[in-house]
Amino acid sequence: VITILAGGQESAIDINDLEVKNDFTFIKAAENGTTQTTLALEELAKSNPTITFIHKYPGFVNSGVIDRLLATAPGLFTIPATIGRWLILPVVNLFSMTVDEAGERVLFLATSSRYPASKMSGTAGVPLQPGMKVAEASVVKDGVINGVYRLGPNDESAKESPVLPGYRADGVDALVWEKTLSTWERALARSA
Repeated sequence: VITILAGGQESAIDINDLEVKNDFTFIKAAENGTTQTTLALEELAKSNPTITFIHKYPGFVNSGVIDRLLATAPGLFTIPATIGRWLILPVVNLFSMTVDEAGERVLFLATSSRYPASKMSGTAGVPLQPGMKVAEASVVKDGVINGVYRLGPNDESAKESPVLPGYRADGVDALVWEKTLSTWERALARSA
């Protein structure tokens, strides 16, 4: 399972407001989503040890979406959007990844034996090239990996976040997963 959000960018969250209903901001929602995604994947890995879970931060991918968004700016926003489209975005795109490269990277993540599950079953994926090592799992306990990988834009293992060990010790991973399931159940009940 590959989730592309912001692996390695986890930060402190308000565990009493996991749905970000109080004092909503885009930043708070993004931070909550990032941290909760990693915690949820780690909880899922406990009951699915034959599945690899990857939370990747892709960096900036030039998908054209920002250009299309800026092109639709209405009224007074047209001028700054046009400046952004023609002056700033081309410079940013010099440092971005193409959609093709992003896709190739995800295909590599999905097929490489560099990211093994906690308990291997069957084939382990495409064998590693000489000199390539297995990636660092998000949790290693008594020499056993959990099968979850937090990756940066170049598919390198992210450094441990200062908040994750405390959340794991306090059982926040299970709390996040329980809250996720209850939110889905509530949403499905409304659509029935």
